[in-house]
Amino acid sequence: MYKLELTPNECLYISDALCSHTVGPAGESWSAYPGFLLKLSGAILESRGGAQTYITVDMTDLFVLRDICKSGVMFGSERVGLNLLYKVSEGLLSESLDVLIPGIFKVKDSG
Repeated sequence: MYKLELTPNECLYISDALCSHTVGPAGESWSAYPGFLLKLSGAILESRGGAQTYITVDMTDLFVLRDICKSGVMFGSERVGLNLLYKVSEGLLSESLDVLIPGIFKVKDSG
């Protein structure tokens, strides 16, 4: 598991990107990532008022995040996409090392 630090804008960016990934028959849709959206919902509520927050993610979550990261996305002057890409890439490498050498890390921080 990896502890990922998120800004309020990063939380909103992830939420918007994930909610556009829906599955279902014609006329019906639902999120393809309900478990991850539950984690994210808590982070969004914690980040109200501008506070940074954390979510604990696994490799699957990190790959989902990597899939939606667009490095050119900006919210005002905050480079949300690129900053998130850096954090996710660090998490993927960290988690990959932990798979190769179990127990090398405990809970890792992105901050």
